[in-house]
Amino acid sequence: MSFTWSTTLTVGPATTHSKGDKIILPPSALESIDKAHSLAPPPPPPAPDLNYDPTSWANPSPPSPPRNGHHARTPQDLPSPLTFQVRNPANRLLTHGGVKEFSAEEGKIQLPTWMMETLSLSEGDQVMVKYAPLQKGTWAKIRPLSADFLQVTDIRALLEAVLRSHYTTLTRGEMLKVHHGRQEFAFVVEDLLPAPGEAVCITDTDLEVEFAPLEDSMTMTSGGSHGSKTQSTVLRIGSDVVGQVAIDQYQRWTIDIPDRTSGITVHVDVEEAGDLDVLVSIKEPVTLQDHVWANFESLGPRTIVIPASDKDYSSQQDSKTIHIGVYGREPLAEASGSLTAGDEITYRIRVEHNDDASGSQSTATSSETDSMEGVEASVPNKGADGYQECTNCGSWIPERTMILHSNFCHRNNAKCDKCGLIMKKEDLPEHYHCDHCDKVQLG
Repeated sequence: MSFTWSTTLTVGPATTHSKGDKIILPPSALESIDKAHSLAPPPPPPAPDLNYDPTSWANPSPPSPPRNGHHARTPQDLPSPLTFQVRNPANRLLTHGGVKEFSAEEGKIQLPTWMMETLSLSEGDQVMVKYAPLQKGTWAKIRPLSADFLQVTDIRALLEAVLRSHYTTLTRGEMLKVHHGRQEFAFVVEDLLPAPGEAVCITDTDLEVEFAPLEDSMTMTSGGSHGSKTQSTVLRIGSDVVGQVAIDQYQRWTIDIPDRTSGITVHVDVEEAGDLDVLVSIKEPVTLQDHVWANFESLGPRTIVIPASDKDYSSQQDSKTIHIGVYGREPLAEASGSLTAGDEITYRIRVEHNDDASGSQSTATSSETDSMEGVEASVPNKGADGYQECTNCGSWIPERTMILHSNFCHRNNAKCDKCGLIMKKEDLPEHYHCDHCDKVQLG
């Protein structure tokens, strides 16, 4: 049953909840909404059942006639959820939202901060509020405003959880802000279904979310400012350079290596109070989710050895540039120092040539390479507190990064059932054991 209700209210202080689209209305709004609902024409009576046989016990009883020609209503009959259109009459900007509660000061409405910014509203302005029944949404196309969201292992699950917990509606053109730890990712609602798709209700419905492709100029930001290009510092072979990276941020380096007859070793020494991850890739932007080699150690120097025989390293044809990302982490509780968000971690980085094709000198925990091949020596961090053993490659990984490591490792690495050697999946078909001797072909 449909009914109409609208009013003009004064914008009060922003709601204390910054997430989601829930507004706070005054108590009188609930009374007037209930009154409008009770006075609305009743829905048409159900069509008579032509198969009804009053002489048969097999048929249910006919519906009871309405009293005085009207269906009885109670406040509980109000549609759920209640959804509203919120419009700034000064500029005609509008959005939609659900209602959190009816506890605002009489004559006022409280809106989330993002909604006030979207509608260009300030405290004391007038706003029009109208009951707006919306169709259940089935599909939404979301456009990211930067590539920073790629830092999240499963951004789709995170976005769906945020929508389910904090949003009642989606409006085409509105901005969604998703928080993950201390980071914030912004998205724009680009399209909605069913048609006309200007706004939909997303409560108690299976909403399919599709991400619009990133624009060519949109890459991961170093300092967290949305939409800017990756800022990388050029590093030279043999140089010893001091860097600084904030917690939950990246600092990126590029190094030109046209001659791949020799491998490289990446050394990163960290101050005692700092913690960081070192990531290396053949393309940019290098991130926690998109890299080839990595070191997730929490203590001591970070070292990544990439031998000349590594296929990703040696077969890079389109570019001679290697990309390095240093990601700042909050230090372990037992580590000295008191670094918090915004503080910077100081470290030294150095890249050198090496001629060790086996990579056996590496102290890195590198799930994305075959650096474990032929290494039968002691496994770094085996049995250490805060570490877990990867069931696929056998590396001991910090617990905080195990999910990330495990997903990547099982997707890219394979283990020989006969000798236990770890290698890339594409190398497994070329790896076999002789049936008559102990020789093994490594491909």
